Amino acid sequence: MIKNSPGIVWAFLLLLTCLHCSPQQSTDELSEENASTNPTASAPAIPVKTQKATQGTFALQTITTGKLQAAQQAEIQFQAGGMIHQLPITEGQFVQKGALLASINDTLLQFSLAQARLSLEDAISQKQDLLVANGGQAGVDTSVSADKLEIIHMMSGYNKALQQIEQAEYELRRAKVHSPFPGLVAELEVRPFQSVSPGEKLCRLLNPNSFEVEFQLLEKEALQVRKGQSLKVTPLANENLRLPALVQTISPIVNEQGLVSIKARLSQAPSSGLFEAVSYTHLRAHGTE
Repeated sequence: MIKNSPGIVWAFLLLLTCLHCSPQQSTDELSEENASTNPTASAPAIPVKTQKATQGTFALQTITTGKLQAAQQAEIQFQAGGMIHQLPITEGQFVQKGALLASINDTLLQFSLAQARLSLEDAISQKQDLLVANGGQAGVDTSVSADKLEIIHMMSGYNKALQQIEQAEYELRRAKVHSPFPGLVAELEVRPFQSVSPGEKLCRLLNPNSFEVEFQLLEKEALQVRKGQSLKVTPLANENLRLPALVQTISPIVNEQGLVSIKARLSQAPSSGLFEAVSYTHLRAHGTE
């Protein structure tokens, strides 16, 4: 079940910073210098092991806050009004793309479509008579000129009947609500046999494969983050769970608090459920280069 879970998110981002080091004088060299400047020293030399200084990277860990949310989500609304006839979904259910979410009683719409089809039959009959009356052959549109055929379609009501059928079929399609993408049903706000209006909310749909974590870093820390950098996110509810993520976006704007907003997308859908947090939720993000 998807539900709003307020909380705080801890994110640990591992940043790699090059520390430039210069070679240092070895202890042996210092000993030789001391000996040359102090010839009276008689103490025996002590063997010392040395290692050459090299340049490398040093891992830094930054603590910040963030929240977990589905990047692909939508508020699903009814396109037509009436009484709910079918509601085959439940809160927290996963649905595939194109799955039926709800349907409105379409009895009146079916009558409208049937009437439009009868009107088309009458128009076709009128059209045949007009074709013959204008020197053509019944059932053969090419037996008259294009200009005459256009007038015949208008006078017989043929074009109008076709348009009425299109309209009735369109209204029938609007009576059914289908899933625009695969996702989890959340915030289901209606019940079977309830009357609804066009534009009224049915539910919210969240794609569990599009979860991302949004957090903020100080400007100095954000300069060390790169797009594509990998993270491991750990929700507070399960500190043994580490979810791989990649940095997707880094905002070019520094807010009034000197913070930069960063978003990282989870690389794969977790086997266990995650809850979207409208406010903050606990997590840890361990970055790697």
